[in-house]
Amino acid sequence: MKTEITDNNAESVSGWIGYDAACPFCRGVRFHSGPLFARRGFPFVPLQLPELAARLGLDARHPLVEMKLLLADGSVLGSTDAVLFLGSRIWWLAPFAWIGRHRPFRGLAVALYRAVATRRHFLGDLCGLFSHPHHHANPRHPHTAAFFESP
Repeated sequence: MKTEITDNNAESVSGWIGYDAACPFCRGVRFHSGPLFARRGFPFVPLQLPELAARLGLDARHPLVEMKLLLADGSVLGSTDAVLFLGSRIWWLAPFAWIGRHRPFRGLAVALYRAVATRRHFLGDLCGLFSHPHHHANPRHPHTAAFFESP
């Protein structure tokens, strides 16, 4: 999949969801929810894409710690703010996004995002729910598959 970040296609795109393409969990989220957001003008684009990284001011020497949302007007949202913004664009998630912006739920939303973001590499390896359907067991964790298999 090749996605370009250009001003030429800004009319049909409301923004770009920057995700960590090296993360199995992030790739799984993109696989499962990509069409939902693309229909609303928000395609997923790897944060590793040099053009996107340059527009966001990301430094390749630093690890990616959060998703980024680059809006067509040039503004950037990250982490919880990006999730709540995107949630507000889907009718059945909009009530949760609205609640997540207000106290005391804002703190809970931030804590939940941070908990998932800091464990995302582990989550992508552990469960098949967020991994691509053709994803095979991670060779770094061969004991995980054996642990869950019946004798």
